[in-house]
Amino acid sequence: KRQVFYLTTMYGEDQAVLEAWKTAYRDGHEIGNHTVNHYEAMAGWTQEQWEAEIDSANRWMVEKIGIPKNEIWGFRTPFLAFSYMGYTHYAIKAVGLIYDCSLNAGSEIIGDGSDFYWPYTMDNGSPDEHYIKEVPGLWQVPVHYVMVAGGGRMTGFDYNLWVDLQQSKSS
Repeated sequence: KRQVFYLTTMYGEDQAVLEAWKTAYRDGHEIGNHTVNHYEAMAGWTQEQWEAEIDSANRWMVEKIGIPKNEIWGFRTPFLAFSYMGYTHYAIKAVGLIYDCSLNAGSEIIGDGSDFYWPYTMDNGSPDEHYIKEVPGLWQVPVHYVMVAGGGRMTGFDYNLWVDLQQSKSS
């Protein structure tokens, strides 16, 4: 089985972390871009700021890990904090990435998962987040909500599952 690891490159200054990322790449896992820094305030950035940050992380992965630039395909924003003006997605497309996985899917709680969208192009924006701008040719691999006991939901990421729900590796 292969996984995708989205790297925040500032953490790669730790030699052990860098070696783990190199090993993951050599073992055939996809390495995606999760920016250089992991700021919460990035949602207010301009397209130029996003492009500089994403491009800088791409260059770092090429130089430090040895990933050919044409093998860096995907992106995920820190904290799922993207620009509602479209700047993040325009920047992702402008730097040559193929997909983003920063949008939630399943915002309407139907309960049976039928409202969960699968990968789609952003040619017409987002079918689930209607305020999202059109970005022709950019793919979106949505982050699905996980339904939790009591009728709630949470974003389906490892951090949320392990920390928020206090899960362990064995659970």
